[in-house]
Amino acid sequence: MKYLYRNIDNTIIDIVDDVKPVRINENGITIPCYPDKAQGFMGNGERIYPKMGTNLIPTFEDVKDWIGVEEIPEYVRPRIYKYEDGEFTEAEGYELSAGELTTSTLQQRADIDYIAMETGVDI
Repeated sequence: MKYLYRNIDNTIIDIVDDVKPVRINENGITIPCYPDKAQGFMGNGERIYPKMGTNLIPTFEDVKDWIGVEEIPEYVRPRIYKYEDGEFTEAEGYELSAGELTTSTLQQRADIDYIAMETGVDI
């Protein structure tokens, strides 16, 4: 069985073999914990995704829930597919990670930042 970490839109954030809830202890060290005490969940490659509601500013990668699935089609990829009502569907307008940003998206973001600065709008 594989597990899907999903965000608030049911977009798959990561596909993992085991659900690993974690929290930060008093010493600032990330440790395993029970799901109800979790501040985040460990994904593939030791990456930690925050639990929804623990960030001051919500992000695309906040884990709303996880769900176990017996079979995942080969074409399903995190961030590109959703899983809801027992079906995998392509996510609309999925968000790119920093590693996936292209030159054009970086330029678009720079243009938006410039326009916001010129007009005095905080984004």
